[in-house]
Amino acid sequence: MKGILKIYFWQILSLVSGFATMFIVTPYLSSNQNYFGIYSFVISLNLFLSYADFGFLSAGIKYAAEAFIQKDKEQEYKILGFVLFIMFTMFALFAVMIFYGYLNPSIALKGIESADELHVAKDLLLIFLASLPITLLHRIIQLIFNIRLEDFKYQRVYAIVNLVKIGIAVILFHFFEYPIITYYFIFQLLNLVVVLIGFLLAKKDYDYNFKLFFKYCKFNKVIYSKIKGLAYGSLILTISWVLYYEIDSIVIAKIASLKDVALFSVCLSLMTFARSLFGIIYNPFSVKFNHYIGLGLTDKLNSAYRMVILFGIPLSIFATLIVVFSMDKLILLWVGDQYEQAISIMKIMFLIYFFNFVTSPGGIAVVAKNKLKAMYFVSIFLPLIYWVGVVVTFSRLGMLSFAIFKLVAFALYACFYLYFSSRYMALDWKDFVLKNAAGIVLGIVIIVVISSTIGPLLPLKKSMAHLLIYFSYVGGLFMLTCLAFFAFSKDFRDALTNMLGRR
Repeated sequence: MKGILKIYFWQILSLVSGFATMFIVTPYLSSNQNYFGIYSFVISLNLFLSYADFGFLSAGIKYAAEAFIQKDKEQEYKILGFVLFIMFTMFALFAVMIFYGYLNPSIALKGIESADELHVAKDLLLIFLASLPITLLHRIIQLIFNIRLEDFKYQRVYAIVNLVKIGIAVILFHFFEYPIITYYFIFQLLNLVVVLIGFLLAKKDYDYNFKLFFKYCKFNKVIYSKIKGLAYGSLILTISWVLYYEIDSIVIAKIASLKDVALFSVCLSLMTFARSLFGIIYNPFSVKFNHYIGLGLTDKLNSAYRMVILFGIPLSIFATLIVVFSMDKLILLWVGDQYEQAISIMKIMFLIYFFNFVTSPGGIAVVAKNKLKAMYFVSIFLPLIYWVGVVVTFSRLGMLSFAIFKLVAFALYACFYLYFSSRYMALDWKDFVLKNAAGIVLGIVIIVVISSTIGPLLPLKKSMAHLLIYFSYVGGLFMLTCLAFFAFSKDFRDALTNMLGRR
């Protein structure tokens, strides 16, 4: 438990420092729109790298974690070496395309108008191309720490480097005239430093044999046969999430106005932050579930699964409702009254996180138990319901159709995991609800009462001070609901006491 708490601390710090980097550095970079457009395009190429493993990265995490907990280090090397080989192959093919873009930048960037802009584009693409091995090794190093539930050792280095990036950006853009190429080059050098420190830490703390590891960096027919099913299932699931989460703004840009695109972009920014935060919270349990699978401890797996769902209730139900009830204040204080029309859309969309207490652990368990048919079902079901609903109702509902059917699809998605939890994880929902209903109902009542009495007194004028007051209100109300849940749910109280007692 102590290791998981450390992971939470450093990953959240890394997330916050990453967002701080975005908010502080972006104003400097965006001062020249044409150059910033080129820089944004180059940075966006990283999105393609996120899907360059064809699902073998997530499958490798599962099987490498099992090998680690079984103390089979050679098998761990073989699995991770195979994953590295797959990623290297895909990165190499991607590098060929990037090199062609480097030779002909105007093909990808048709807005280039001057020799200086061409020079910036070529230099940034060349730096990106040279940094591909750094990105590749970074992901493998992450895996080595991840499967040991010691991500915090690597994350704290990353968090510190994010702060260094902010300092360097401020210095460079203050003393030099738009040094975007120098900044990007130093940015990648710092990433290399992080990777090298990761290698040293893995060698020092785990006596990791990188010579043997790189020896196994090749195609392995046995490993491929073992993990291909889960890998392709993970790939389909990834495509599903892209269809559900990532392409809305592209479609809206084609069928609606620029104002609608801006409104929806604000919604997606908040959703992205919430999704990243929930990802940090649940990611350590993914590895823990795989450890239990590797040791054949089914009872402990089911017990841990129930605990994760129980602890997810305050985070999913209470936190979501608090934000939804105060969404008008958040939007007005954050981006101003020109985005007031986004409030109703955001309220509906954000309600999907109400179900996160069952969907996140359920998704983790599906992968851990290698339930491929279930993965294929939810992968097809979620975006299908969403986009069919949008296509049928957009002419009548407009932008609201995106929000409504994002919620409808996710609610049905949650129903599947309610069934999955009962069928495959031995979770008795009737018993679970009876033991925790009083605490849940009391928490919701507190939210409704305070939101209708104290909530209207919150300031509405856009400012950083008022935004801090809002976050203090949200944090205080969340703590109050957690205390009520603790007091009126013996199930939650016993689980929390036992967990803290094992630290």
